[in-house]
Amino acid sequence: MLVISEFLVALLISLFVVQFLKLKWACSRLPPGPTPLPLIGTIWQMDFKRQHEILMKLAQIYGNIFTLWIGHIPVIILNGFTAVKGGLTVHSEDISGRPATPFFQKMAGGKGIIFTSGHTWKQQRRFGLMTLRNLGLGKKGLEHRIQEEARQLLEYFMNERGDPLDPSFPIVNSVSNVIAAVVFGHRFSIEDKDFHQLIENNDYMVKQGSSISELLYDVFPWLMDHLPGTHQKVFYCHEFLRSFARKEVRSHQERGSPDEPQDFIDFYLAQIDKSKADPYSTFDEDNLVQTIFELFLAGTETTTTTMRWAVLNMVAYPDIQGIIFTSGHTWKQQRRFGLMTLRNLGLGKKGLEHRIQEEARQLLEYFMNERGDPLDPSFPIVHSVSNVIAAVVFGHRFSIEDKDFHQLIENNNYLTKQGSSISELLYDIFSWLMDHLPGTHQKIFHCHEFLRSFARKEVRSHQERGSPDEPQDFIDFYLAQIDKSKADPHSTFDEDNLVQTIFELFFAGTETTATTMRWAVLNMVAYPDIQERVQKELDAVLGPSQLICYEDRKNLPYSYAVIHEIQRHSSIIAVGIPRECVKDTVLQGFPVEKGTIILPNLISALLDPEHWETPRQFNPNHFLDQDGNFVNKEAFLAFSAGHRVCLGEQLARTELFIFFTNLLRAFTFRLPEGVKEINTESMLGGFLQPHPYKICAVPR
Repeated sequence: MLVISEFLVALLISLFVVQFLKLKWACSRLPPGPTPLPLIGTIWQMDFKRQHEILMKLAQIYGNIFTLWIGHIPVIILNGFTAVKGGLTVHSEDISGRPATPFFQKMAGGKGIIFTSGHTWKQQRRFGLMTLRNLGLGKKGLEHRIQEEARQLLEYFMNERGDPLDPSFPIVNSVSNVIAAVVFGHRFSIEDKDFHQLIENNDYMVKQGSSISELLYDVFPWLMDHLPGTHQKVFYCHEFLRSFARKEVRSHQERGSPDEPQDFIDFYLAQIDKSKADPYSTFDEDNLVQTIFELFLAGTETTTTTMRWAVLNMVAYPDIQGIIFTSGHTWKQQRRFGLMTLRNLGLGKKGLEHRIQEEARQLLEYFMNERGDPLDPSFPIVHSVSNVIAAVVFGHRFSIEDKDFHQLIENNNYLTKQGSSISELLYDIFSWLMDHLPGTHQKIFHCHEFLRSFARKEVRSHQERGSPDEPQDFIDFYLAQIDKSKADPHSTFDEDNLVQTIFELFFAGTETTATTMRWAVLNMVAYPDIQERVQKELDAVLGPSQLICYEDRKNLPYSYAVIHEIQRHSSIIAVGIPRECVKDTVLQGFPVEKGTIILPNLISALLDPEHWETPRQFNPNHFLDQDGNFVNKEAFLAFSAGHRVCLGEQLARTELFIFFTNLLRAFTFRLPEGVKEINTESMLGGFLQPHPYKICAVPR
């Protein structure tokens, strides 16, 4: 018996040594980095609460391109502006893929835009962009929606009558409603319980981003599927958001196709019908649901969090007062279609701008009703931003009382909060185990499925009402594209891709913008001197009742600089979504093989001392010349760069400007009586979010 035990110990030691030597040989062919250990890699080196800070410290030791290991998988880190910009632009095509990690596969199943690559990504992204333009992105139509949400947000703050409040909810509600108007074709009221739940789930996913649970899921998916953890909650939130999207799709299908597509879902459902004969089409209901999820997540949390930072910073400096996981053919096809459709829906045009203006109006109304009392602005902000996406994707907005929309937002919120958890990391390494273990990854999968179910319901609704003569929303365009592509054997247009794309549109279009907005409000409180200077500029250039348009940014250089500084200093993005080399290439002089994972540390470019005078300080002068004119900076990579640059950049820019300026013209944000300071530190998750806070929105 003793001999057998000694043999097993010797065998294990031998296996460990062999594995260690294999890792050493692999390391010799990669950029330098910490020495990995068998099985766990360099996980022991990471602090998942301040991941981006650890990466910048490691860069001081190993240089601006170095290698970390997740289990047996090497990940090349790009740090600093030069390395990040060079990797994302000079070698944009080379590293345009997405790694098919167990966690990403569980979340998206190869659908949508964010998590896809190749043909699916290209087809879905192209369609998404085109549809968003058709729905008014970058045009006056969408600007009006944002203005309306800004108006409702002001109304909410007004009703608080200057009492202490947490601005998170009203901000999230307003930003979410911009997305909802684009995606669903309607907005949600601030009392809508389903919409509340949607916002909460979306918020949870953002806060849990890059958790240890997710990391473990990527290492041990077979185990983590059966273990509790934040990954389980993220899965739950993800499924809630997908369910919400499915319900909206069903609603669109039931009412039939309108003569003129009204929202993203209308466009997508029409695209599905168009692509039925195309064997290579990626347009299907699952892609639609996933895209809705991604639009909502990315389009809400970025703007919302920045706005929360803005309010916080304005209190401190009163003179100063935003298709994802695919690669290859699918990614190219889906991204191309997405871009084209978003343009058709008014992205960058006045049509979408009107939607944003309407959501801004409703957000102002919400704040007005608080009559200056202390409030958390998160929910109304998320609600407003989500409704912009809903209008584009579903062709309608949701009321603030809508329970399903509330649940959609809640699941979306959970997904963003749980990003990059240890549960997710373990899933990518041991997916076979993590599938059977509880954890945050399971909740993430649940949230993801809810969002996909929501998207499917919207797709069904569009299908039941039939194809309109003129697509009204993203789903209409997509369903039409599915029909068009039926005969194409290479088409990636199908219902699964539609559902996933809806999920991604909603996820990316809600949480990102809403989170940015929450930072904006927070910054207003933190920097009252800056807040006052913004208000003076607004008073001098704009009348008290003039409708604020995105075009006005040209006459408001200081206000525009403050918005950019909020995005830089209070960045919601720490580390970018992993990319994958689609062919052998060279990065910063190091040969990198096809299939290698690349991780850009985006925040390091925003804090690079070689490109920013005071990188750790809130300083709007970073974006102003000596004459006070606005100047953009090459190192401003808030929307990433290259082939994977943010799909909704123009929408986010329009939303942030209209919401921010409307709020600052109508209110002065202050700390509640007796409160001496506000926490300006970030909470790490899928996005860098401000801690919960309450402020007083005092009507001017």
